[in-house]
Amino acid sequence: MEQTLLEKSVLTGELQLTFWQKEGHYFSVVLLGAMALLLAGFILYDTISYGFQDFRKDLLTVCLICVALSWIFYHLQKHRLKLKRIKTSLPIERKLALIFDLAEKLEWRLYFYEEGKAIVFKTDPSIWSGSWGEHITIIFTDQGLLANSICDIDKQPSVVSFGRNQSHLKALIEHIGPMN
Repeated sequence: MEQTLLEKSVLTGELQLTFWQKEGHYFSVVLLGAMALLLAGFILYDTISYGFQDFRKDLLTVCLICVALSWIFYHLQKHRLKLKRIKTSLPIERKLALIFDLAEKLEWRLYFYEEGKAIVFKTDPSIWSGSWGEHITIIFTDQGLLANSICDIDKQPSVVSFGRNQSHLKALIEHIGPMN
């Protein structure tokens, strides 16, 4: 994770992604938006070619549904980037020990580590789990931790995690929290 992305994540309270990670994270938004533009083009072409007497209300309805779904998915995916604050006064060494202990228990695979700044874990669940995997980010601050879990942004685009992301954050909070 780049230093600028880390710093901006801490300032905004939202996980910052690279361009290609954003492309994967917001894939559903882009796809629905492209469908809406394509349908709008068909509607415009039909209206110019045949006039309003043959106006395609069905295409307009589908276009508006795509726009609405794109807007909903945008806000949903943006909300998923919010970092959860975990307040703790534990020393960094103890935080690391607890985090790596939890990672071992939950079979999180270390993906990135920058001493005293951030850790990123990934999961590789079985094909039958309903998930391509998760991307768990933990950023160290003076007041504790900032944590986020989203569907793995380096794999197939995914809109649902079947509660796996929330369970990762809950486990982290429960594992770190009682030690305050």
